Amino acid sequence: MNFNYFEEVLTKTSNYVSSIFAQLKITEPWDKARDLPMFLQSMYIFREATLLGQTYLLFINKETDESVSKIEKHIEVIQRHYGRNVIYIIENITSFKRRDLVDKKINFIVPGTQLYLPLAALDFRETFKKRYKNLDEQLGATAQVILLMHLYGRLSDEIFIKEIIDVMKVSKMNVSRAFDELISFKLATSINLGRSKLLKFHIHNSELWEKAQPHLVNPVKKIVWIDRFHFDNISKMKWIKSGELALSTYSMLMQPQLDIYAVELKKWNTIKELFNIEELQHDHDGSVKIELWRHDPSLLARENIIDPLSLLLSMENNEDERIEIAKEQLFNELGRNHKWYRD
Repeated sequence: MNFNYFEEVLTKTSNYVSSIFAQLKITEPWDKARDLPMFLQSMYIFREATLLGQTYLLFINKETDESVSKIEKHIEVIQRHYGRNVIYIIENITSFKRRDLVDKKINFIVPGTQLYLPLAALDFRETFKKRYKNLDEQLGATAQVILLMHLYGRLSDEIFIKEIIDVMKVSKMNVSRAFDELISFKLATSINLGRSKLLKFHIHNSELWEKAQPHLVNPVKKIVWIDRFHFDNISKMKWIKSGELALSTYSMLMQPQLDIYAVELKKWNTIKELFNIEELQHDHDGSVKIELWRHDPSLLARENIIDPLSLLLSMENNEDERIEIAKEQLFNELGRNHKWYRD
């Protein structure tokens, strides 16, 4: 294969990563490649690149398609001269080889189709694995909103029932049950002050988020589509952007062609009857996707956009690689300097 072929592969790699994740800028050939053993110099093309402010070394096999075990050994040698930020570029890959590369946490890019970059925070976080839970282990809608409000700093460590009633406009019985759920899952404790119950969060921030994971649920109960004509008739409503539409505002994901909005299920039933809206069961040209939520999404929304943590929960079982990358980007941005639990 000639030199131009590898330059084309590198250009394709740069365009692919830049289009779905973040700009990958390929710079100069690696000048210290001459310090490597001769067999590695003859086997690979090396180029330096920058991604998200970090420098990486890309390497492409010139000739053979070696085993993952050999690649791993070669990377160990290369890393002794360069450091950890090494990315293997391969134009074609089998499912078995992909699995082995992921198992060994080897950074790799298949231009145009796949990438796996654990060093760039694309490590298929445990946070977003599919979760199948017993209903008895789930937080109810009110309890989940209370937890997220606290993580965002909108509720103090000690909360009275009346405070939640005023904020969420729900019944005392509903709030009392939510308090019991948070206490039973050991996410909070209670203090009795006369006839009043005080909820007290005793763990905070990332520790609270991690401990709550087994009990958090997807807030979306149902998805429907409506004709654009009907949507325009009720467009004066305060619609909350959700799904990929919201994710594209929080990350580098391209804005989807389909508009996606969230509304509380109970509220939607009233709107549907009031405006005589016909629900569509599938996407049609010009239709709008409506997510029907367990709770009122406007309680946590920011400037008519679903709050980040609820958004991540609502998209937890998505298998689209572009979306997984954007979710990782959002989660890491939230986590940077502990910003993710604040407004």
